[in-house]
Amino acid sequence: WDRTAVALGVHRNTVRQRIGRCGELLDADLDDMDVRAELWFALRQG
Repeated sequence: WDRTAVALGVHRNTVRQRIGRCGELLDADLDDMDVRAELWFALRQG
């Protein structure tokens, strides 16, 4: 989270909260690597 927070210029807790909110909105468990990979591929196909 720290590198992402620095890159975005926000606090690391903000990054965690935003990712958590994305998971809620997508109704997806972003702690699951399979779900994360599926989302990554979907975004790449965009």
